[in-house]
Amino acid sequence: LYAADLAARLWHLVLNGTAGGIFNVGGGRAITVGDCASAVSRLVTPALSVKFLSLDSRFSYYVPDTSRFDLCHVLPAPLSFSEALRRTWTWLQIENRR
Repeated sequence: LYAADLAARLWHLVLNGTAGGIFNVGGGRAITVGDCASAVSRLVTPALSVKFLSLDSRFSYYVPDTSRFDLCHVLPAPLSFSEALRRTWTWLQIENRR
């Protein structure tokens, strides 16, 4: 979940939520740790090689159920993982030049 999408959801809850309401506000989409690491590795030049020394499939990903939030609060869809990653990488490059 892109930081701006998270901030928008949290502010929405602060301003419009009900006391005692519990909501997951994550991205709601499954992505494995390996897929995430591979996507990040392709952004850098030269591309990095991703290697896992051991894998435990029980903990390869976590997807919060955001359906309750989506039913109770209407907000624009969050950015896709690839777009959020691209924007974060662009921001990091700009910050590194300062």
